[in-house]
Amino acid sequence: MDTDLPLEPDFAGLTTEEARKLKDEDVGKAYAQLIPTDDRALPASFWDPYSPREKVIGQRCCLLLWIVSQYTVVPHSFQLQAAIAMITGRDVIVDVGTGYGKTFCMVIPALYFTGRILLVVSPLKRLQVLQVLLFEKYGIGCTSINEDTPNDHALWARIESGHFPVLIVQPEHLSSLYKGHRTRLSKIMDENPGFLKKISGICIDEAHFVFTAGLDLYGVPAFRPAFGRLGSVRVRLGKSRIPVQALSGTFPPHIKEAIISTLVMNKNTLLEVTLSSTKEFGPWVVACFQATLYRGCRGGGGVGALGGPALAKLAASGTPFILPGTKVTLPSLFLAGGMVK
Repeated sequence: MDTDLPLEPDFAGLTTEEARKLKDEDVGKAYAQLIPTDDRALPASFWDPYSPREKVIGQRCCLLLWIVSQYTVVPHSFQLQAAIAMITGRDVIVDVGTGYGKTFCMVIPALYFTGRILLVVSPLKRLQVLQVLLFEKYGIGCTSINEDTPNDHALWARIESGHFPVLIVQPEHLSSLYKGHRTRLSKIMDENPGFLKKISGICIDEAHFVFTAGLDLYGVPAFRPAFGRLGSVRVRLGKSRIPVQALSGTFPPHIKEAIISTLVMNKNTLLEVTLSSTKEFGPWVVACFQATLYRGCRGGGGVGALGGPALAKLAASGTPFILPGTKVTLPSLFLAGGMVK
């Protein structure tokens, strides 16, 4: 009698394309076979709150990241929580400090979707350069859109066709008008419904800018009002089908509430992922000094009385200016609040 049992499939050498096409019933087998069980592994209890469908999505995400990282990276719990939520259509707030790996919360959905476009709103051109390099490191086609993007017909044809799965965009280029002119990206969004249908979601990095730069505060006009208009951009794209992920290490309660409201987030299904931050004074700096640092306003005394231009000059010089009762110097304030341009 033949007692041989059917052999389990061997998933060694699995490619990203094969991982995306795996049958749902094989995803768990591949996950068990390929993902290490050392200290990088997710605890078994991580999967308890998830439905079978969400578990398959999460394990497929783990396989994709494992493969593109050359078998070195397993996502942390918070990264996978944020990714699963966004992939299944939920809004997400990622309240995690600098250096913890927020970027993987954006990388994982970009890996999961094929033939789609993930919009990443990023405030600074230097940050955009670094983000493009990181996405490309994991095999994700990516380009940035800002005022330096060339008026190159071939490039814009690739952007419009969906050639780049990730577009890292300054918020001004999602607005209908920028500096009195209609932006190229806005025109594509208005005139090409096929492009809109490809958009899988919006990730807003350094999302505290929605409050600190996008809204009128303390009687002073917004520094970058396009951040404050991102909610209307979302509605324009189709709020009900486009999930939004807001990421920052600077989310004190009043900023978080303003972001939820401005971005028209669904509080009923919103996922908030929070890790404690080592940036001791970051939220306080942004909340109390953003007007002074950015707009040259004058405070009532102490550091604020220096005014914005004087503060910037002092910070650039590196001259130690220690806040009373702390060990924080003025240059540290700029860095802690993400204010360096």
